[in-house]
Amino acid sequence: MTLIKQAGLAVAGGAAATATMDALNALASKAGLVFEVNHVMIGNLMSGWLRGQFFYASPREVTGPNSFAWGMAVHLAIGIAFAAVFLFCVNRGWLRSKAAMLAFGVGTSVFSLFYLFPCVGMGVMALHMPTAGFLIRSSLLNHLFFGLGLMAFGAWLNRRRVAAEGGSGTRLAGAR
Repeated sequence: MTLIKQAGLAVAGGAAATATMDALNALASKAGLVFEVNHVMIGNLMSGWLRGQFFYASPREVTGPNSFAWGMAVHLAIGIAFAAVFLFCVNRGWLRSKAAMLAFGVGTSVFSLFYLFPCVGMGVMALHMPTAGFLIRSSLLNHLFFGLGLMAFGAWLNRRRVAAEGGSGTRLAGAR
């Protein structure tokens, strides 16, 4: 597979997985299962990083242009970057199953639990917050949703591959 095709798959897969994550987050947050993804805060945090401010004492200190669109773009770019990492692993034969896609999705929660939360003053795994358990659950579920999006994208790619080959089957793209 060419590098251009891999990049295209990373963009499409990352966009699909991130859109799945955001859509399922919207439903789950309305049901009270998770906190809603705060795209404005993501955008403000990235604006701060671009100004050289990487750490805050509390989430209230994260200020910026309050741009929902900027936050969505940043969130999408992060999803694309994660999908690129996943596709690199698939092409090396390390991740081949639906379970691996879900596990990878959940694994991406490491970014929020061990980097993002401490950056905004919540501590590792948000343990400085009274809602730490709910924040941890929110991160794990939201990133499981990302994994579901990867899995759906992989299934769609596999169906296209099988149809193009004129065969039948349900193997995931990259599976042996």
